[in-house]
Amino acid sequence: MEHTQEYEPSSIYTKGFNEGYTIAKYMPDVAENLSDILGDSERAKGFQLGRQEYLMEMDKDKSLDIDLYPDWLKDDHTINKDDIEKEKDKEDYEPEL
Repeated sequence: MEHTQEYEPSSIYTKGFNEGYTIAKYMPDVAENLSDILGDSERAKGFQLGRQEYLMEMDKDKSLDIDLYPDWLKDDHTINKDDIEKEKDKEDYEPEL
């Protein structure tokens, strides 16, 4: 029987992970910049992975949300108001007597 050992991340790594996740949630630009400039410390690795985790969750949520929409809402159709106005004529605006 094989014995598996569970890995417990250090408190420094966990702190970095939580910071990366939180900053990515509330200040994504700052998180991206920090992720690029941080070194290779344990806290920096945690920060980068926390940021990545948040980004993956957001992508997953967006794809799940789109699946809930009916097909006619999934299509990328845009309505041009000028085209609608051209189709209307005087009868659409004046009541019949």
